[in-house]
Amino acid sequence: MTSVTQSLTRVFRSLGIAAFAIVIPASFAFGQPHADVPLDPVQYSIDTPSPTVGVAGITPADVLAKPGPSIVIPAISLGLTPLDELDGLSVDAGEFLPGDPFVIVFSVSRSSTGLTMPDAALVAQNRPFNVFNQAGLNQAMGDLFMTTRDFDAGGLIPDTGGGRTFSTNNTLVINQGDTGGVDMDLKPEKAPTKAQLSGTMKDGVDAVVSASSASAGARAGGARGPGGTLPGGDPTIPRPVFFSLRRGSPSLFTLPGVPSGANIFFDAAPEQPGGETLFINADQLGLIATPDGAGDDISGFTVFLGGPGRGVTGPVVLFSLSPGSPSLGSTFSPADIFVSTGGGAFSRFAMADQLGLATTDAITGFTILKSSNVDQLVLDSAIQLRIPGDFDGDHQLTSTDCEAFVGCYSGDGTSYDDDGSVTHSVDVGPGAIFDPANLTIQAGDTVTWTWIDGPHNVVSGSSGVADGAFSSGPPTGAGSVFSVSFDAAFLNTYPKASYPYFSEPDIAVGMQGSIVVEPHPCATFDQDFDGDVDCDDWKEFRSLYLQLNGSICIPLTTEEFVAVLLCQPLHPAHPCIADMNNDGLNDGRDIHPFVQYLLNGG
Repeated sequence: MTSVTQSLTRVFRSLGIAAFAIVIPASFAFGQPHADVPLDPVQYSIDTPSPTVGVAGITPADVLAKPGPSIVIPAISLGLTPLDELDGLSVDAGEFLPGDPFVIVFSVSRSSTGLTMPDAALVAQNRPFNVFNQAGLNQAMGDLFMTTRDFDAGGLIPDTGGGRTFSTNNTLVINQGDTGGVDMDLKPEKAPTKAQLSGTMKDGVDAVVSASSASAGARAGGARGPGGTLPGGDPTIPRPVFFSLRRGSPSLFTLPGVPSGANIFFDAAPEQPGGETLFINADQLGLIATPDGAGDDISGFTVFLGGPGRGVTGPVVLFSLSPGSPSLGSTFSPADIFVSTGGGAFSRFAMADQLGLATTDAITGFTILKSSNVDQLVLDSAIQLRIPGDFDGDHQLTSTDCEAFVGCYSGDGTSYDDDGSVTHSVDVGPGAIFDPANLTIQAGDTVTWTWIDGPHNVVSGSSGVADGAFSSGPPTGAGSVFSVSFDAAFLNTYPKASYPYFSEPDIAVGMQGSIVVEPHPCATFDQDFDGDVDCDDWKEFRSLYLQLNGSICIPLTTEEFVAVLLCQPLHPAHPCIADMNNDGLNDGRDIHPFVQYLLNGG
């Protein structure tokens, strides 16, 4: 077994994951992002106990998004009050043919445990996170997970030929926070490897929908572009939405229909208050509505409007039910997904175990993602285990990485990028070309496009489909200038493996380019993704180095250690490193552990 395999096995064991055979691919990520092709951004709501409620005026009835999180659809625009709790959210899932395959992206309740450990084939590909794993670390309630197998109109697509790589399970695709942009900026700001104390305040996702238009397209072999962007324009512009409220929400008594947590409402213009209508009531779904609010409660749903040429003849709703919903009875689970069958009836569409969930778990929100190649989609989008501190990129922590920390130390609030931002120039034209068409830059650099002729523009996306990351606006002519800074804030908001772009007037003749953003080597030490390398990062790195390398990392000579004790450190990082007992002080209590380190061969 190689040293990196041994190291990762120790990590897996610390995460409660069995030690499967581990293969380290050449593309094993030691920087950002933490997925090869991150999912589209999502819009979501959070539940009442979430600590983010009240921050910047956020309520459980608001629709949120990165960065921040920020409010993209305020409660008042849906006719709601801060005392309501948004429970389900959907846009029209678009064209849907009975044979179209899709995966389900979902969130789970605070009490969910998951059914089984991560799929062995995914663990072997350094993607060891799922509901079972994250629940064991007390983190699952703020995450989004994706099924590892696909579904169509008939439910789970059977693996009749034995050609599917993964079992019926789920994998982590968006963390609540601190995952190099593949997160929702929710609390706690912790990576998926870190356990949270049971008393720690944690956000819980309550509704979720793709932030891009769900109109059409397939990823991993279909019409979706790199980065998983769906057609539909600027994802920050509110689209017509469907929503449901948790039973007992006061606005159920002012919205149309008999008050019920199983009603689904529609708002054609969520950018302004008013205009909310009842889309479908509980009875039409075969659900129970009672005046006392004790009836069924939809916890998540996806709407297919249907219509001529769209595969279905009328509205079809996939939905899940909250615990305590009477229609669950003793047969169904709040971790099941159901489908409306018309005529005031429903049937079970997907069983809990097909999503890798236990029958005692509960779904709190979900959306769907079409894909023609589920295995590739899962590999692309699953969050990967990384090795923070791997400065030289050899997929293990060694003395080389230990020594490199001092050179990367910048201190609290100061960027570790000594060179600052470098500006790269791209000519737009002459003719239908970008020059250079393909560019590799470093995080923090700026790209400036200068028009030689026109009309052209610069739009992030591929195959003529914009993904919303950047745009120069309408086509313009010679002399125009457009710049984008690929800094930490941008990369955190739009995490991608690469940034393809094109000119709208010239897409037919192939006027396109791409930008690959490589992380600064010191970024690997930025454990908390705050843009600097400081004492907090050292503490995290020192702990992980001991765990993975089996020895302590102390890049100090005796002279350097003594200089710290004499209050004359030779480098700003040395006081952090010399604090051997981690008490925040540099004093005689640090001498004994440092001497022990020297005696042990340090």
